Amino acid sequence: MKELIPNLASAQDVPPTKAFGIIFDVDDRPPPLQWLVFSFQHFMVAFAGMIGVPLALSSMIKLSFAEQTTLISGVLVAGGVVTVIQTLGVGPIGARLPIVNDAAFKFLGPLALAYKFGGFGAIYGAVIISGFITATLGIGMAYIQKFLTPFLVAAFLIVVGFSLLPIGVNNLLAVGKPYAASYPALIAAAVPLAIIIYFSMTRIQRLQGLRTVSVLLGFIIGYILSAGLGLINWEPVATAAWFGVALPFSLGVPSWPGIALAVTFSVVYMACLIETAGDATAVSAILGRRISARQIRGAVLADGLSGPISAIFGGLPMSTYGQNVGLIRLSHVGSRYVVAGTGVMLILMGVVPKFSALIGAMPNPVLGAGLVMTF
Repeated sequence: MKELIPNLASAQDVPPTKAFGIIFDVDDRPPPLQWLVFSFQHFMVAFAGMIGVPLALSSMIKLSFAEQTTLISGVLVAGGVVTVIQTLGVGPIGARLPIVNDAAFKFLGPLALAYKFGGFGAIYGAVIISGFITATLGIGMAYIQKFLTPFLVAAFLIVVGFSLLPIGVNNLLAVGKPYAASYPALIAAAVPLAIIIYFSMTRIQRLQGLRTVSVLLGFIIGYILSAGLGLINWEPVATAAWFGVALPFSLGVPSWPGIALAVTFSVVYMACLIETAGDATAVSAILGRRISARQIRGAVLADGLSGPISAIFGGLPMSTYGQNVGLIRLSHVGSRYVVAGTGVMLILMGVVPKFSALIGAMPNPVLGAGLVMTF
């Protein structure tokens, strides 16, 4: 516990790269090739969550394939824009920390309810209103900094990790898939999981450099193995277009959602706001430093304003991703420029459906292996 959440009171007095094993600190810029690899690793870890939300919502409200494709594109582009703002900052907006923002599962219920009330117009109306409300209230979050003790941060990480773990386990076991509990699925889950564990914990000096890409290495080997085992459906990849981008509000023009929906979305956003403050504090602790009031305020401002931004690009309400915080601890790479690169990748993937389909074809057991470790 002490290794994961250092004493914040003395964190500023200890060089993070020496005391906590961080290879690239928050303002470091890795060499181009490493930068690309580290950014892609964050993309892969976040992909299940960001793509899972629009897929789940599409199933709940019975969207057509064209509408689903447009929604996925909007989620990727909007998430990329907000992640870049969160990491690099725009004025007072953004924590300037390595934090990924994208679509949040906790909004699924309110989203389905809003769609039944008034389609995507009601969804975007509720997201815009609640986002501005959250951004306004979030300014006061900076004043709780002194209450974010190591104990509370550790408790937050445990709660978030356990709350997300079922998503990783369900993917790992391929729950609901035709190949669930089959030998190929078990092999596809066990091999990448073993690779990630081994390379992230190895004591062999010449192999320790691979710990920074242990999750990505597990994904690549698991993907290749799954292709050989016949677990990948290549049809969506073959039929996906090479280029396509959704115009603003292409699924519906924002409309008044009603007070009940506006309040409901605001309440969920406030829960996300607390989670965002915890994620930002956890990242700072992993990097061996005390988070500042400006950083907390910037983080929650970006979180709240992600609502209007996601609505413009046709995405869904967002929050920070705890699994990517876990990846920083696992990989020892804490550069915000690496995660900003992930934001750029999200934008590019959002306008190139062919590449999104290629990554989306990854079998659940392989994806679950990486998620279980990072969660």
